[in-house]
Amino acid sequence: MATSGVEDQVHGYALLIAASPPARHRAVSAADALPALAAVPPATLLGTATASVVQLVDPDDPQTVLTHLRTAAAHQGPLLVYLSGQLVLDAKQRLPHLALARTTPKAARYTALPWHWLIAELQYRPQGTTTVFADLVADETAWASVSRRPDQLASPLALYGAVAPPPPKRSRTPRTPRYSQALASLLRGLAERPPLGPLHEAAVADARLTGQELLLGGAPHEGGLPHGNGHLYGNGLVHEGGFPEAAGLPGRGTVASTPVPLPGQGHPGDDAPANGAQNGAAAGTAPGGFPYGNYGNGSGTGTGT
Repeated sequence: MATSGVEDQVHGYALLIAASPPARHRAVSAADALPALAAVPPATLLGTATASVVQLVDPDDPQTVLTHLRTAAAHQGPLLVYLSGQLVLDAKQRLPHLALARTTPKAARYTALPWHWLIAELQYRPQGTTTVFADLVADETAWASVSRRPDQLASPLALYGAVAPPPPKRSRTPRTPRYSQALASLLRGLAERPPLGPLHEAAVADARLTGQELLLGGAPHEGGLPHGNGHLYGNGLVHEGGFPEAAGLPGRGTVASTPVPLPGQGHPGDDAPANGAQNGAAAGTAPGGFPYGNYGNGSGTGTGT
């Protein structure tokens, strides 16, 4: 029986992935928001009384990440997957990948996580049980591709977040995941999980992004797909030069809606790497009061009750 918006008898699951490829000057400090997100109580993070939270910090093996995705996909209750890092393309098929800790431009096909693997593992879960948040910085090649065709990131999932263009070549300071930090701050200030659309819009507004980001607009729908710098695709629209106020949260206004089409996605099948063996894990307790696992090199699980 649910009380106060929390499902008492349902256990939630969150998989938080943050990775930065090796570089003299990293494009993004991918893991900066993980502690704050892991500290969010399960009632707010997932709408459940209890939750398991698994953190993969700088995983270096796509097989290991795939194993964790499959574990998450098999969970029967509400699921949240969070991705932070750099978006790249593989050299052969020119498909979007999440760069991992050993990813280089020439070896992305073998060392990064293909975006379509994420979709394939999660797309058959019951409708309404899965949410994906992504806070990414694209490299030059990936940005040229996804800014022109943002439908490459569209999926049958509820996908929210932001993709930033590559930083200036002379930049020595990695970008901070401001969308993620704003999201965590909003969640920690609430007693229960709010509607995801208004939550996303509030995070965009509070993050004070540059206006050049490609914003991922949420739940899949049929219809047109506006895109371009400073725009959001999905269930909302951000016009250049300003950010929306979000409906459904205290003190927030109303946001327009624009749907997004969803191309079909196949299962990785033989193209997916075999399941990777999991290394040892260390469990801890998040400041929010529920246990989680915090893992270097992307291995292990943590369970809360």
